[in-house]
Amino acid sequence: MKRLYRSGAALLVLLAVQTAATAQETRQTPGGTTYAASDERSGNPLFEGWYADPEGVVFGDEYWIFPTWSAPYDEQTFLDAFSSKDLVRWTKHPRIVSTEEVRWIRRAMWAPAAIHANGKYYLFFSGNDIQNNDETGGIGVAVADRPEGPYRDALGRPLIDRIVHGAQPIDQFVFRDDDGEYYMYYGGWGHCNMVRLAPDLLSVIPFEDGETFKEITPENYVEGPFMLKRQGKYYFMWSEGGWGGPDYSVAYAIADSPFGPFERVGKILQQDPEVATGAGHHSVIRIPGKDEWYIVYHRRPLGETAANSRATCIDRLRFDAEGRILPVRMTHEGVGPRPADPQGAYRNPVVNYSLPDPTVVRGDDGLFYLYATENIPNVPIHRSRDLVNWKFIGTAFDEATRPDFEPGGRVWAPDINRIGDRYVMYYSMSRWGGEWTCGIGIAVADRPEGPFDDLGMLFRSNEIGVQNSIDPFYIEDDGHKYLFWGSFRGIHAVELTDDGLAVAQGAQPQRIAGTAYEGTYIHKHGGYYYLFASTGSCCEGMKSSYTTVVGRSKHLMGPYTDRAGRPMADNHHEVVIHGNYDFVGTGHNAELVTDDKGQTWILYHAVSRANPDGRVLMLDRVTWRKGWPEVRGAEPSRLAERPVWKHRTRKQD
Repeated sequence: MKRLYRSGAALLVLLAVQTAATAQETRQTPGGTTYAASDERSGNPLFEGWYADPEGVVFGDEYWIFPTWSAPYDEQTFLDAFSSKDLVRWTKHPRIVSTEEVRWIRRAMWAPAAIHANGKYYLFFSGNDIQNNDETGGIGVAVADRPEGPYRDALGRPLIDRIVHGAQPIDQFVFRDDDGEYYMYYGGWGHCNMVRLAPDLLSVIPFEDGETFKEITPENYVEGPFMLKRQGKYYFMWSEGGWGGPDYSVAYAIADSPFGPFERVGKILQQDPEVATGAGHHSVIRIPGKDEWYIVYHRRPLGETAANSRATCIDRLRFDAEGRILPVRMTHEGVGPRPADPQGAYRNPVVNYSLPDPTVVRGDDGLFYLYATENIPNVPIHRSRDLVNWKFIGTAFDEATRPDFEPGGRVWAPDINRIGDRYVMYYSMSRWGGEWTCGIGIAVADRPEGPFDDLGMLFRSNEIGVQNSIDPFYIEDDGHKYLFWGSFRGIHAVELTDDGLAVAQGAQPQRIAGTAYEGTYIHKHGGYYYLFASTGSCCEGMKSSYTTVVGRSKHLMGPYTDRAGRPMADNHHEVVIHGNYDFVGTGHNAELVTDDKGQTWILYHAVSRANPDGRVLMLDRVTWRKGWPEVRGAEPSRLAERPVWKHRTRKQD
């Protein structure tokens, strides 16, 4: 439900505090209280009550948030937790640990950090807000058999109990690096330390250089450190400003090592006069196995000025093509449902950002490489070993090398192929409305990850005599090479030269299918050629009507017909994938891929109701029934069994 909070501060405060009466429905369950957004969005705040310093983590197929109870220090004597299967519906688990169990804490139980290791759940926390080394307090650790506890004090004393390098022992975060090492980042009062934890996570051990406490404080650091690793880079994040005021915020740095140095890049989260103030002390949730991230943080609703009026919220965290974190847009709506994948299964979308008009090829390394229309400028390239988990690895071009034969045009609907010892990409270059000046170009590379050298235009619409000459598809058949293309002005084909880089001498375009189609792809199976295409509108958000359809023929050049024998030349076809409640605009599929079990898979794009900005990447299994390809229910899946790959490829991601 979209909320319009422009009618006054009083309404803003009421909606923020009484979410159960507005954005969420609340019910009692055996595990506690469940908060569920009524419109399939999480809503912000995520749950009732004042909660701050949230630690978000994934355990198995569940999301967990461990926050601070935001109250006067003397009342902060316990910690609650919240769990969810989908980021939308949250169940409260009250008092998973308290000062009754951790006897050395008397007040200010803060900023929990949770991790699963050694078959146990470890919960780290700060206690007592010590002001000098003569006081008892600092960072403690408790252990449980389940994420909801009950947790028992593992040491009976603080793990870190003194001020070192000026860092108050609070706000700890435990990070497990890829080599199995555990590091803790912590510190208040404008100083941040890093320590190395023993494998049992119950003691601090020296680093290889003999040092025990390393100060790594970046510029403007105040408190609330957090670390994530993405594509080989370490992203160190922290809070700036005063936690009780409106200017609380989050900044970050990028380094090649967990030790830094951490040079401040800039702020990514801060107050928004239309939404909330005091946005900070965050954590980040990654969808397992995917380059998909969510930021969990606290903020202060507009109209609230009390320091402890802090509420836990969630929004998307995104990166640009160069790996920089984009500024977070705080929302009242929150996020859509995103269940964590059970073992052996995957969920659509497989990439939850815009990758329209995908095309895929398998490289010599056994990995899959996917290219798409340049919503990410210069044609994004993603790599995967299993068709489910995709990693962005760069772009085919840069600003200096990108195609330019159509002034003001963009690169659409690439088609990737291996021809001889080179990777050849056919691409469309067009601008909206330029149906007679658009055309198809060619770029080549020695490796699927590029860089690609642009060879320029193959032909324009006004040269080849086919209006709206976009959406190319290359195929080899019986020793000849052909290019198919077209968009709602008829699907056409023409023979190419032996190297695939020019139209064959004397070859003329041949019309193959009618005016209802674009996004052509042809697959040969069981003695038939199957012409896949898309009908309807591609690009109207949730109003998109794009649908994947198919016809078949005994011959590459047709005629292609539906089951009843009616020709695609007259716009007859069979539906393969249409929209459903969760996804619409299901079309422009890539090449079909066969896994090691002999199963067929189709990649395509769709518009997601949960994330309607752009066209996300989808994957579904194709079965063959009575000589025709089918996707179960002729609609996108939400949850399905993964493709089967028996042999691991050479590790590159």
